[in-house]
Amino acid sequence: MVPPSLLTEMRGAAMSFTAAASGLVVFLLSVSVVQGQDGWGVTYSSTEICAVIGSTVEINCSYTYPSIWKGSDTTVENTFWFTQKKDGELVDLTTDSEYAGRVEDRCENNICTLRIKNLTERDSAEYMFRIETNLVIYAGEPGVTLSVKDGPKLPSVSVSPSAEIEEGRSVTLTCSSDANPAANYTWYKENEDSPKASGQIFTITDFRAEHSGSYSCGAQNKLGRSNSILTLIVVAGSSTMSVNIIRTTLVVLMLISVFLLSLWMRKKKALSSTTEAHEPEDIELPAPSSKNLHLCLHPGQDLPWLKGLHQSHHNQGPEDQHHYSSLHLCLPQD
Repeated sequence: MVPPSLLTEMRGAAMSFTAAASGLVVFLLSVSVVQGQDGWGVTYSSTEICAVIGSTVEINCSYTYPSIWKGSDTTVENTFWFTQKKDGELVDLTTDSEYAGRVEDRCENNICTLRIKNLTERDSAEYMFRIETNLVIYAGEPGVTLSVKDGPKLPSVSVSPSAEIEEGRSVTLTCSSDANPAANYTWYKENEDSPKASGQIFTITDFRAEHSGSYSCGAQNKLGRSNSILTLIVVAGSSTMSVNIIRTTLVVLMLISVFLLSLWMRKKKALSSTTEAHEPEDIELPAPSSKNLHLCLHPGQDLPWLKGLHQSHHNQGPEDQHHYSSLHLCLPQD
């Protein structure tokens, strides 16, 4: 039995973008395709689908068939989705080990949906729908081309020379992400709506305090977008640090000098007071006209001078020595 010839009719084209909880799905070309002749046909809602690795995709179609074919009643016995022949036979994807646990095939009222979860690059293929009746086996070819690609992964952001930048210097930010197709890059600064730059490399010359903050790099292609954040801070330059060090050193030296000078002045004053208090006074002894000697201490004098007096008297010769019968000592009143 020869399958009916195929008739393909294109009915419109549109772009659409949808997101599912289990992943991102992108329909690059959404069209209505009718294939068939004499009442036989398969209509796909899309001819090309592009999806991201790890996401979920749904491929939809509807089918028709004549109730009577060449005088006989037509009964649908089986329908399924397939991609290629294995050992010369078409394989139902729900029984294919490569899709085990990841494929669902739902049909109701001649409308069928193939749902594939956790997409991998190996799932990229042409998917077709097959009708098996008691009279005719019909396959809707060409089918739907699925392309599974890698959306932008979390970008890697590097900074040169470092995230701590000396004021007045320049800094270069670089962003990269694995993506298929290749991603476009945009730079933003926190709390600012307008982008700072585009492209993988972003350079800031004459870095100032107002440039400090968090910067985000966004990698985007037709399959999605991801962002990474980097924080930059400004630090004092080497010349500024040297000036600050010199200033601090001078202040410390001045304080030490003032302290030492004050300490020296206080010590000198204390020594001066002690010297004046203990400075010996010359005492004139009266002539030995009397046998009695009267001595009085004046304020500021101390008793140790008596030792000197005694020593001086002891060193005199016999002809210079004087003897007194009594010594009267008067002390000042407080």
